[in-house]
Amino acid sequence: MSRIKVCLQPLGKDGAGEIELDTPSIANALTVADINVSHGRAIFRNGDHILARLTKHGGNHAAFWQVG
Repeated sequence: MSRIKVCLQPLGKDGAGEIELDTPSIANALTVADINVSHGRAIFRNGDHILARLTKHGGNHAAFWQVG
């Protein structure tokens, strides 16, 4: 089974604070991103193939992910 690489990018940091993690599945990748990003982006990759680019908006309440 291939692993999903998650790249977490905080907004407004210009690449500073970027974190890259490996996860066993897309479900785990979404969970890792949701827990570790309060405002920022997450990019999911399978090898060199980008699966998704997500941006998290909102605050502590009513946060949502924009796909694109």
